[in-house]
Amino acid sequence: MNPLLTNSKHSFEAIDFDKIKVEHFLPALNESIKEAKIKLEKIKQEKNITFDSIIVQEECSADQLDQVVDIFYALYSAHCSEELTQITEEFNAT
Repeated sequence: MNPLLTNSKHSFEAIDFDKIKVEHFLPALNESIKEAKIKLEKIKQEKNITFDSIIVQEECSADQLDQVVDIFYALYSAHCSEELTQITEEFNAT
């Protein structure tokens, strides 16, 4: 199970950094992009156009993606390793 794609059970949904491995990032990134695209497609099909159905939903469509990217760059800046550096190019290209 990828800890980047599951909800935290800690107080305030704190990130469980000790369970995150380098090999979790690219699959989580790809899955989060796929999920965001599905949500955006659903928004495009919306017939009942309201602020909540379009604007709010669009704002929330990439929440998981944002979290994966934020965690990656937090770890990259705090604990830059050769492994993280190797996937940075792929991460940036996606």
